[in-house]
Amino acid sequence: MTGNSTIQPLPFRPLSIDDKADIQAVTLHSGRRNCNFTFANLMGWRFLFDTEVCHLPGAVIFRYLFGHRDPAYLISSSTLPSSDIVEALRRKSSEEGCALTLIAVEDDWAAQFKQHYDDDVAEEVKQARLDKIMRIQQNISAELEAEKVGQTLKVIIDRQEGDYYVGRTESCSPEVDPEVLIPAEEKKLKIGEFYDVRI
Repeated sequence: MTGNSTIQPLPFRPLSIDDKADIQAVTLHSGRRNCNFTFANLMGWRFLFDTEVCHLPGAVIFRYLFGHRDPAYLISSSTLPSSDIVEALRRKSSEEGCALTLIAVEDDWAAQFKQHYDDDVAEEVKQARLDKIMRIQQNISAELEAEKVGQTLKVIIDRQEGDYYVGRTESCSPEVDPEVLIPAEEKKLKIGEFYDVRI
């Protein structure tokens, strides 16, 4: 890493509805498809995380502020994050006395960081950290899902497996959040359609 980033400085500002077109110009063409980059989620989370945004040519960076904890960054780019972006974030974090924390880093991104930084964390420590985070997330998810029991919610049908249709509530992501099982003998449902379902 050269330390000579051409990005000087990173102009973060509070996320607003006015950012939609600029954000989607990057996120819809990035090749990464997950709920972190949907504009509706970004707007919904901005109150919880005091989200800020920084627009760069071909990239957008989200800065999440968690009260008294160090900020975390989420990058969307039409290509892999350039060394300039990584170096600018590293420098900003260093100036603020914070660790550089990136979220939703996928394998192809992680490979880029390995080229520039030594990995001095033992595999068993990484696994223990991941296990701890997953336990916390599962507890949070279980609490949120328990609140839905007894409510009638919109559910999208993803597939049919055996005697059940498998769907998820409209606020849940596929392959991440809990699924809703609906007995197939009750009524014929169409895959990809929404239905009102009592949970």
